[in-house]
Amino acid sequence: RIPCTPEQRDTLLSLIRRSVEQNGEFLGETVEAMETLDGVRVELPGGFCLIRGSNTEPCLTLRSEAANATALMQRDEALVAYVTERLKTITAITA
Repeated sequence: RIPCTPEQRDTLLSLIRRSVEQNGEFLGETVEAMETLDGVRVELPGGFCLIRGSNTEPCLTLRSEAANATALMQRDEALVAYVTERLKTITAITA
């Protein structure tokens, strides 16, 4: 979980959606599909990444799946770094 305000959450999810739609990539991987019903779920080769707002506290919940433990660890690290960096940028712009 990564703390953020509702405004930061909405901005981040919107940025991710637009980036995936424009580039067809996420975390350097080709996107196979994207769902935006509850946050943003990006289907990638061998798994997925999900970024969504928590229903109970002001934070983002991150989930991912990969083909094996090593790939999962790499994907998790990349996802946390990606979200953290974008939230820093959003915070700097809106401050």
